[in-house]
Amino acid sequence: MHLSQQRRLPGLGLRLSHRVAKLQSNVLLGELCLPIDCQCRNHGSYAVMMAGFLSRRKNPTRRCDEGAAAVEAAFILPVLILVIFGASEFGTAVWQWNKMLLAVEQAGRYAMVNNSYSTNPPGCTGTLASCTEAQMQNILSGASVCTTPTAGQTCVTALQSTTGSPRTMTLSANYSFNFFGLAAPFTISSQATVPLD
Repeated sequence: MHLSQQRRLPGLGLRLSHRVAKLQSNVLLGELCLPIDCQCRNHGSYAVMMAGFLSRRKNPTRRCDEGAAAVEAAFILPVLILVIFGASEFGTAVWQWNKMLLAVEQAGRYAMVNNSYSTNPPGCTGTLASCTEAQMQNILSGASVCTTPTAGQTCVTALQSTTGSPRTMTLSANYSFNFFGLAAPFTISSQATVPLD
């Protein structure tokens, strides 16, 4: 093959030759010639020479990068999982707070409408304060009447003032939120004071 008759294909590192008609290898030069029949030209057969095909080796510096993605994933994945579950837990806490706010508002409305009944308001047996607490428990399933909740517990209270004008009732709902047991529980509170006169 004459070097003057070879042409380089741009961007591929391949050479095109007019004179090579069959598969030839030149081990000394590290080249492989392949015949190609070109339909768009009437020059006959062409050959593509791939330089360095037989003598190509793996890049020895490439082995230094093996496992890098696994190490990066080992650092990032726990943080990513903590952020995802943290966002979920935060959403649960906000949802619980909104639900407690709804319970306090509904019970406050019940106490204001039925303030003329000191005992046995319509649909309930007991004092106005105990019936108001029952109204909050209807909305907050699993809530109990207490002042200090334990982890994962919801407490509701209704305290009626006997002095002052106008008389008032203070309603509160407290929930002890525990973030995966990683930290000490903290209390989320919702409270309202409504007039009874």
